[in-house]
Amino acid sequence: MTEQTLPHAPYIEAVQAALLAAGLKPNIVDIRDSETSPYDSDGMTTMLDAVITFPGADGTSGLALVWEHPADQWQGMPVDDQSRGECEPYFIPTLPLYATPSAVASTVQHLLNTNTWKPTGLPVDRCSEWDQAVLARAAVTAWALKNSDE
Repeated sequence: MTEQTLPHAPYIEAVQAALLAAGLKPNIVDIRDSETSPYDSDGMTTMLDAVITFPGADGTSGLALVWEHPADQWQGMPVDDQSRGECEPYFIPTLPLYATPSAVASTVQHLLNTNTWKPTGLPVDRCSEWDQAVLARAAVTAWALKNSDE
């Protein structure tokens, strides 16, 4: 992470606070700007992302949530006890990129309770967006424009 605050950090921190308020304690919250975007055909663009992982219970796989600014949705994947992904992340269609933090917490609770690591049994409709999504999206867009010139 860079020395200055990354534009998606306030949103990820709000999600982390909602997770903790729901009694869900991530073992890793990593807010970054160092990943190479898989959405860039040249593979050269740096993107913003965040990874939040939860340990598994009794030898089961843990869960990783992935937030990437070029994507339109949160992603999830099972992780081993070293927090390494066991497969490619899958999109969670009910969680838009700036879903309300409480919706993210509810989804995590469901995924951990069912231990399926797939969005099976989640509501069909997409969750509403965070009340500060417009500001966060604008900050992320400005960051992406600035960094695409470098």
